[in-house]
Amino acid sequence: MEKLKVGKKGQVVIPPEIVAKFGLKSGEKVFVRERYQYIILEKPKKIFGDKIVNLLKEGLKDVEWDNIKRERR
Repeated sequence: MEKLKVGKKGQVVIPPEIVAKFGLKSGEKVFVRERYQYIILEKPKKIFGDKIVNLLKEGLKDVEWDNIKRERR
């Protein structure tokens, strides 16, 4: 466990080792919640949305959009 300092504006700097370990990027949002007497930061899980996008990209990579438009009519 590591002690962190709270700045004047309530900001806390996450140590670089933790940032790297969790793959956090500058500007990325994290969830903060309170549990008993703990403050917990959580990295959002991008499971569902990313999987759907990747499946669609893979599944439709050989499809021509003109064919899709024609089929929709």
